[in-house]
Amino acid sequence: MSINLTLDLFENQEGSFFTTHTESGEAFNFQLISATASPFTKDKQENTNQRTPFSIVLQGPENINFSQGTLNFSHPIIEGEIPIFIVAIENDKDHPNRLIYQAVFG
Repeated sequence: MSINLTLDLFENQEGSFFTTHTESGEAFNFQLISATASPFTKDKQENTNQRTPFSIVLQGPENINFSQGTLNFSHPIIEGEIPIFIVAIENDKDHPNRLIYQAVFG
C-alpha cells in the first residue's frame, strides 16, 4: 500500500512521535516539530494533481546522532512504514543532547 505523503498529513501530526528501529531492533522516537509549505511554492491551482512541496522538522532522540539517510518510520495513525530521507540541520538549542532533522518532499 502506498501512502500519500502530504503537507496536510504531517501538519495534523505536529507534536506527535514517529518511531524508527535500528537493525538490532532498538526503537527511537522523533518528535514532529513542524510541517511547512515550501516558500518557493506557487499559489495552489485548482484541479492540480501535484503535491504541494513541503518540509518537516523533527527533534531527534537524546544522546544519539543519526547519519543523513533514509529511515523507516512508523506512526500510530499511519498504516505501514514510511521511508523518509532525513538530514541533521542543527543542534537543539533547548536540549543539547539532541539534533534537529529536516526532510523535504517535492
